[in-house]
Amino acid sequence: MESRTISAPREPGTLPVPFPVREGVGTLFILGGGVTPQVMYDEFFRIAGGPRARVIHIPSATITFEEIPDLREYYNEFYEQNPASFGFLHTYDRAVVERREFTEPLNGVTGVWIGGGSQIRLAELFLNTEVVPAIHRVLGRGGIVSGTSCGAAIMSDVMICRGYDPIEFGQGFRLYPRAIVDSHFSGRERANRVARAVLQRPDQIGVGIDEKSALVVHGRRMGVMGLVGKSVWYHFADPAAGKVFRFRLGVGEAAELGMPVQGADPRVLEECLRAIRPAEVFTAAELAEPERP
Repeated sequence: MESRTISAPREPGTLPVPFPVREGVGTLFILGGGVTPQVMYDEFFRIAGGPRARVIHIPSATITFEEIPDLREYYNEFYEQNPASFGFLHTYDRAVVERREFTEPLNGVTGVWIGGGSQIRLAELFLNTEVVPAIHRVLGRGGIVSGTSCGAAIMSDVMICRGYDPIEFGQGFRLYPRAIVDSHFSGRERANRVARAVLQRPDQIGVGIDEKSALVVHGRRMGVMGLVGKSVWYHFADPAAGKVFRFRLGVGEAAELGMPVQGADPRVLEECLRAIRPAEVFTAAELAEPERP
């Protein structure tokens, strides 16, 4: 089951809010997993439209959703925002997903939240159905799409399904084109996993997100919010040299590109991040050393 706060106070040391957004421009709000600070729910709903927000939660990644006795109590941090509407899009049955009426609740929403669990389950349920294009349309009309833990991983183009060495890849929802997104980055010691992933798929960038932090991607701007000291880690592979370059973007920091961040030329993105601080460099030999999952 996804790790979440339930009626938790706003955690001190979380920043920055609000993230500047422009009307009509979609926002990716990608959380690193673990217990989600309340300010992240606040920011998600602010971007989704505040009292005018119309939000759908997709909880099907977790096998325990249907065992929750009181959804209003369990998902209180969503209900307490008092949006114009809030509901769930859920099934464990692919045949149900393929019915035309299943996707209709996504029409007109301003925000989608994808909960934690298994990204493999999400892919098996929703890839190559109308659900994924409908989520893309939320971004296209200026809405916000958020995911935590596996809900972050599913935003990938090339998705990590499981494993450290070897890594099993699959296809994500491609909400973040040309990117491999991994959550729980520092908390579950996934530094080498993301670096290995981009060495194997050098056409992709690797994005590792710490727990209690979020990567916010909005048009040409990306930034990090969350608990002070947490970070988002960008990885770029040079397979010819057998090296991976890793850049840190910390909570409170932002970068502006000359093009949309989603699907951006990796060279442009790398140059932008290099202007903030130098890269850490890892060699293929170092990354080949055994790692405990």
